Amino acid sequence: MTTQPDQTTYWARRFIQGGIILIVGVMPFHAFFTTWLGSVVGYRGLWQSWKELLIVMMVGSLVWLMWKVPAYRSIWQEPWVKDASFFAGIAVVVSFVAIFNQTSTFWPVVYGLKIDLEFWVIAVLAFSVSSTKLITKAISVTLAAGFVVSIFVVLQAYVLPPDWLTQFGYGPTTIPPFLYLTATSDTLRFAGTLGGPNQLGTYLVIIIALSIIQIVRHPLIIGGLGLNFLALWNSYSRSAWLAALVTLPLIWLHIAHRHRRLAALGGAAFILAAMIATTMLINKYPALQESILHSTAAHHQNAASSDSLRLTSIQEGAQAVLTSPLGHGLGSAGPATFQLAEPLIIENQFLQIGYETGWLGLGAFGIALSLLIMSAWRSRQQPFGIAMAVAVTAIALAGFMLPTLTDSSTALIAFSLAGLASGNKPHV
Repeated sequence: MTTQPDQTTYWARRFIQGGIILIVGVMPFHAFFTTWLGSVVGYRGLWQSWKELLIVMMVGSLVWLMWKVPAYRSIWQEPWVKDASFFAGIAVVVSFVAIFNQTSTFWPVVYGLKIDLEFWVIAVLAFSVSSTKLITKAISVTLAAGFVVSIFVVLQAYVLPPDWLTQFGYGPTTIPPFLYLTATSDTLRFAGTLGGPNQLGTYLVIIIALSIIQIVRHPLIIGGLGLNFLALWNSYSRSAWLAALVTLPLIWLHIAHRHRRLAALGGAAFILAAMIATTMLINKYPALQESILHSTAAHHQNAASSDSLRLTSIQEGAQAVLTSPLGHGLGSAGPATFQLAEPLIIENQFLQIGYETGWLGLGAFGIALSLLIMSAWRSRQQPFGIAMAVAVTAIALAGFMLPTLTDSSTALIAFSLAGLASGNKPHV
């Protein structure tokens, strides 16, 4: 998308591009820095709002660009942008109805707006200013940040004292420096500089996808990829493990056509052998049971096990969505309810969206997400576009077991990069 030779539009575009780079480079450390600053200066919530302030300023810059340069208005012709806007409209209407009926209040809705719409806004912003140069810079910054995060997680797991982060304000009232795998386990889960182990895991899915497509061009990335997988292991996030497996077929892009059939057969055989070996060994080794089941095999069906609780949450969430086709308004489920006497956490990203915005909102959300993934896949900036399509798909699949997009770091980074890929596709 081109602009007229005007200084104000030039700097507005540069400001949005700089904001995108800041988001992908700083968000992996957002939880760490805001917790630290909050413990030293106070006002942790105010420090956390830096990204919202930045995004508001970026939106203002885009509005200026659209006013001064008519070509920028064409972003609304993009199918996923149209549908994301439709989803946002549904969400706002449902939320106003909930406030009017006094089934919700103002501040939960505001928090819900931030959680459920913020990543769509950043995707549109990235789409509007995408360029090959910006994509190259974003890839470098994202991989560098992921490398630092992975190194820190490995240090946490094998070198530093487990409670090392307590000196930076981590603790029971902010972010735990570590978690135990189960209530009776000595195995520790780490989050690095992210907000929690599951958030670390889904973030690393993005890093792994980008690392795989860069291996041939930069062989040294293999070392970083190894650190990424080691850090992912120490998150003990099974949904992220599965999501990371979804990204592995990206290796296919580096295999010569004449070898692809053999590689496919070899990969399928390896996966089958791994599944058989795991099934045979899981009952024999308690450590393997604990890592994969998060409980012993004998107690895995216990109602208090993590999988049973997650299944119960999903079942109850599905029932609530089925019986409330119009939704309950943004902020009626998820992190926005943490301050309530009885928080409502649905362990499924899509059921949470359905609970908040109703059947129509859930449909619009799913279609917009699918269109964004397809748009990134068609990017002319390959293999970056395919990598981001796969990464977002993997995170969405993990969303069937966890509300993956309620983590602002994962959501903003993934949708920034997917928006960049979408904006760099050929016009046909």
